[in-house]
Amino acid sequence: MEISLIQSILAIFPEFLLIGYVGLGLLSIKIRLNKYLKIAGSCTIFLIIIRNIFNLYGMHVILGVLFLAVLFKVIVKLDWHIAIISSLLGYIVLFLGEVAITPLILDWLKLDLVRFFNGELIEFLVFFYLAKLPLVIAAILVHLYDFRIINMERERQSN
Repeated sequence: MEISLIQSILAIFPEFLLIGYVGLGLLSIKIRLNKYLKIAGSCTIFLIIIRNIFNLYGMHVILGVLFLAVLFKVIVKLDWHIAIISSLLGYIVLFLGEVAITPLILDWLKLDLVRFFNGELIEFLVFFYLAKLPLVIAAILVHLYDFRIINMERERQSN
């Protein structure tokens, strides 16, 4: 299931914006928009290379978590353990949402997964964004209600 360039731009890029925002936000780490864009753009290019050129399906998830942690370390200048935790948090919220929502969407629409990836762009985007609904909700909670798991500012002040 190769993802086209337009699918990558319209789906994968926003997904990585959300993963980065939620992963960092749950640890109360706020950065400027240009850094989120750098992270999402780098991850999108990385994913295109891993999936479409090297055909490493499945491995792209593990490599993506590690690459995102490296980007958090380099771009946001976090300690390694915080970079890894924030990367994992973003992916965990993503996967919990996909596991909970994707089967419901497929059952509700009575369709198979391959049709969405190989079908019309609009169908793909509707399915893709519905599957990311829990990630979007988490981003809204982080943004509007300052929801977090750990307050890193308070942790830094106590040390």
